[in-house]
This record gives sequence, C-alpha cells and structure tokens, in this order.
Amino acid sequence: MSADSVRGQSGTGTDSQAGKDLAHPADVMAMSDSKLRKPADPLYLLLREGRGEEFNRRRKAGETCDLHGCDFRGIDLREVEVANIDFSDCYFRQADLRGLDLRTCRLEGASLHAAHVSGAFFPSKLAAQEIEMSVRLGTRLRYSSSP
Repeated sequence: MSADSVRGQSGTGTDSQAGKDLAHPADVMAMSDSKLRKPADPLYLLLREGRGEEFNRRRKAGETCDLHGCDFRGIDLREVEVANIDFSDCYFRQADLRGLDLRTCRLEGASLHAAHVSGAFFPSKLAAQEIEMSVRLGTRLRYSSSP
C-alpha cells in the first residue's frame, strides 16, 4: 500500500475529488446518527442508562441481545462483561472501555474516536496501529488477515 493511499484512508491531506481539506476527519467523516442503531432492546437500554451490573446479571441468566451497529457514545462500559459480544460497526466516541477484555468480541467496522482504552485487551486480528488510528481519527477498525 502506498503512502498516498494510507494518507487518503487516515483522513490527512486533501480529497481531490471533493476539494475538501480533510485535516479534521472527525468533522468531515463523522458517523451519521441515521446509520447508528438505538434499538429498544432492553439490554441495550440498560447499557445506555449505565446499569452494567443489571446487564451482566440478565446476560448471565441467558438473555440475548443484538448490539452490532449501536451507538455507545460517551457510555462507561468498564463494569460490563463483554465476552463474545458482537460490537461490529458500533460507535464508541468518548466511551470508557478502560480495562475491558475485548479479545472475544467482534469489533470490525467499529469506531473508537476519543475513546478511553487504557488497559483494554483487543482481538489479536486488530493491529495496534489500527486501534490507534481509530482512537485518534475515528476510522473504522479493520481486521488484519494474519493473527
């Protein structure tokens, strides 16, 4: 992959087709609210309300939920047991993910813009550079082909 294609993907440089300066990619390429899911799923609502312990209890009791593509902006998920949750295409802008073990979670397509990720474990198919770019620029996570 050339340096130019990397620059274009990371949101730096100039977009010659649209003539837009992409120095601030979060402003230009912010995820649209219309594409994010905010389902009426009771477990998702518990997370939005900050009731992680109740979420854990209900999941442990066998209740299931579909969280892919959901909006988790600014939510503190530190007390949530996240094992095997599909977080693909989710938006975690400024969410608190510190200390979470996300190794068994599906995160492809998720955005971590300005999320707090200190001490979090990520799936081995996510390169450190990919995670860093998502936290800094809001890019969507892409899995590498090798573990």
